Amino acid sequence: MKYKEGDNMHDLSKVYHAGNTVRLQCIFEDFDGIRVDPDVVKISFYDSKYNKLDEVILGTSNQTDVGVYFYHFVTDNEEEKRYVYEWYGELNGLPSLKRSSFRTVFI
Repeated sequence: MKYKEGDNMHDLSKVYHAGNTVRLQCIFEDFDGIRVDPDVVKISFYDSKYNKLDEVILGTSNQTDVGVYFYHFVTDNEEEKRYVYEWYGELNGLPSLKRSSFRTVFI
């Protein structure tokens, strides 16, 4: 399964205000570029030392179109923090995952 992200979250300069809600989005496609709904969709969050903070299984309430999923993550209201997140999709027993990160600042 091919992975695409709705936003360019590969840009490590993504910075959000601490205590804010961040909308993360993922688009899942098969190897032919056709959007697909994985059998399982999860998003996991890690701290800067890769300790797992949370894992959420997503369903249709987090879906906006075929293969398009989102999640609203509320950041901690701390001075500065880095978050790592991982999208996981599984289609016919085959995993597809992508990790990225963002940071927060208290201004």
